[in-house]
Amino acid sequence: MIVTLGAAGLMLQTAGEEAVRIPVRKVEVASTHGAGDVFVGSLAAELSTGTGLLQAAKVAQAAAALWVSTAPELRDRMTAAAVRDFLRDSPQAVELRGGAAENPGLLVG
Repeated sequence: MIVTLGAAGLMLQTAGEEAVRIPVRKVEVASTHGAGDVFVGSLAAELSTGTGLLQAAKVAQAAAALWVSTAPELRDRMTAAAVRDFLRDSPQAVELRGGAAENPGLLVG
C-alpha cells in the first residue's frame, strides 16, 4: 500500500512489513495539476522494468515533485533523465515508522 502525503512525502507498506516513510524534497510549487497521474505513471513504469517497490516509489515521488515545481508550459520537456538527476540531487532518508532512534541502521540514502 502506498499513501501519498503531498509535501509530507509518502508512506509505503507491504504485507508483513513495517511501514516506511519517504520524505519529499521541498520544492516551490508551480501547479499540482497532474501530480498524481505523474506519480502513478512513473511508479508503473519503474515497476515494469523490474525495479523494486521502494526504489520505484522514490523515483515516482521525485517525478511528481519535479512535475509540480516545473512551470506548466515547460512540462513537455520533462524526461526520465531529468527525474533521475532530480532524484540524485535530492538525497532522501527512508525511515521506518518510529524514526531512526528506534530503528538504528535502517536509514537508506
